[in-house]
Formats: sequence, structure tokens, C-alpha cells
Amino acid sequence: MNKQQRINSQRPSWELAIWWQSAVRQWSAAWQEIPTAAWKVWLITLTIWWFVASSVVLIALWVMQSPVAVSWRTQEVLLLQDIIDTRPIDPASANWMDIPGHPLYLVLIIAVVFFTAIRLGRLFEGASMVAGFLLVTVSVGLGWLFWARERPDLVMHGAFSPGLHSFPSGHTAQATTIYGLLAYYWIRDSVRRSEKIFAFVLLSGAIVTVALGRLWIAAHWPSDVIVSLFIGMIMVAGLAFATKRAKAVSSNYIHEKHQQPVAALQPNGIISR
Repeated sequence: MNKQQRINSQRPSWELAIWWQSAVRQWSAAWQEIPTAAWKVWLITLTIWWFVASSVVLIALWVMQSPVAVSWRTQEVLLLQDIIDTRPIDPASANWMDIPGHPLYLVLIIAVVFFTAIRLGRLFEGASMVAGFLLVTVSVGLGWLFWARERPDLVMHGAFSPGLHSFPSGHTAQATTIYGLLAYYWIRDSVRRSEKIFAFVLLSGAIVTVALGRLWIAAHWPSDVIVSLFIGMIMVAGLAFATKRAKAVSSNYIHEKHQQPVAALQPNGIISR
């Protein structure tokens, strides 16, 4: 076996495996550059904001189930019907508006952003994207756990309503978190104002499309979508703040590490720093 054959035999058969190994090495190298204190700041900050978002879900749940909200829930049926009546397209077409907020589609976006962040050495951005999706899903799950709210059946007798509980809207909350965080990263890193405006319009448009689509097919009540928008925006603010704080701690650590004086031996034999 010659040298080239030995090299080929040692290489993985799939280029995907080579790419994955390279990403893992880059992740490991970038991880070692980040101090533990920065990750602690990121985790603590994110936990606090997730607690706030989950509290909003539970408070809204308590208010909506209280006797005070009985009249509102009655009016909500009429409001949703009015929203459906303004729909310019048929229900089957409106159902396609749900795609940008579908969990599988969002997972693909998260995977692309995550591995791109690894390649660029931006671990906090990639980790925040994954954590945001998981945490907002847990917050939505709390609503489903404590309130088995039935879905509307105003469009084709509930043909577009899945079997899960209605409050809050998982599609809307997840889409708001992911697209909102992407908008923050894009606007933060762009220089031109026109690009900032484009990023905001594009990604906020994706959020509105998902939210409106869920209402047009009567998959949720208006209050489900409104609360989901709020908890999504809270998570975006928390993720952005956690990322900013953690990167500041990491930058200070690296700066101090590089500024440490190096011991030098003077001609008189005295070590100076």
C-alpha cells in the first residue's frame, strides 16, 4: 500500500463526516477560549428571562380562566370570526402560511445558524439559538399542561386544528423567538441602515405571516397568539441580553489574558515583570 492509499484509507468515506469532524474541532477550540465565568453569566441571565416568560404564560393562563374573562372569551369567538372573514385566500392556501413557523422548518434554520456560528467562532450566538427554541417550547408546554383549552372549530369544523391544546400558540412563540433573534443578530452586525430595515421587515414579516396564518385557519384563538407573541419577544430580549453580557465577560477575560506581563531577566539578574 503506497502513501496515497494509506491516506485515503484513513479518510472517512463521507465528506459530511469530514465536515462534521472539522466543525467539532472548531467548536472545541473556540470553547477553550471562552472562560467558565462567561458561560455562567449567559446561563444565569437566560434562566432569569425564561422565568419571566414562563411567568407571563402562567399569569395569562390564570387571568383567562378567571370569571372576569368569561365575557372576553365570549367576545373572542366573534373577534376570531371577524378575522376569518377578512381572509383574502381560501383555508388551504392560508394553511401554507404556517410553514415558516413549523417546528421542523425552524429546526433546519437553527441547524444552519448553529453550524455557521461554529465556523465563525460565535458560540454564544449558536448556543442562544438552540437554547431559545428549547426554552420557549418549555414555556408553551406549561400553558398546555395547566389548561386544556379547546381549539376553535370555526373553519371546516376544526379541520386545520391539531389535537394539542390551544393556549398558547407554539408555532407563533417559536417563530417569534427564532426570527426575532435572527433579526437582532443581523441588525446588530449590519452597517447600512437600508440593510437593517430590510432585515427587520423580512423577519418581522415572517412572524406576522405565521401569526396571521394560525388565525385565518382558526388553529388558535386570538389570545393564544397574542400571549405567544409576548413570550417570544421576552425570550428574544433575554437571549440578546445574555449573549451581550457573556461576550463582554469573555472579551474582558481574553484582553486581560493577553495583557499579562511576561517575566524578563535583566542584566543584573533581577526578574522584572
